[in-house]
Amino acid sequence: MGIADTTIIFKIAIGCALAGFVFHLIGLATPYWSSLTVAEGTIFESDYHSGLWRGCVGSVCGSISNPASWFEAAQAFAILGFLAGIAAIVLTVLYVLLEQLRKDVFYIIAAIGNLAAGEYFTQHLVPLFF
Repeated sequence: MGIADTTIIFKIAIGCALAGFVFHLIGLATPYWSSLTVAEGTIFESDYHSGLWRGCVGSVCGSISNPASWFEAAQAFAILGFLAGIAAIVLTVLYVLLEQLRKDVFYIIAAIGNLAAGEYFTQHLVPLFF
């Protein structure tokens, strides 16, 4: 079975997933998550904008130093969402192409979830106790 043998709904879903992946990638990289124009229309007009990783004043950009904990959480969840999107696309394509994977897909998802939980536990919770 190949992609050509799937339904039109499945093909649309794959297209939407790929488009979402591209938009998520652009969103991670862009410094325009928030923007502010101060003193608009005057000689003191200044444009501020920032993204997850960089902040800019006018055309001068730099990395964000010492972000708040909520901002670090937003960065982490954006990366986790990006990685989950990659995993979803790969698993979906493999699901279509490999017959045996259809039987084992739930085990693979459980394994990925366990790996993610284990990584989170060792990186974030273990240091709290030691």
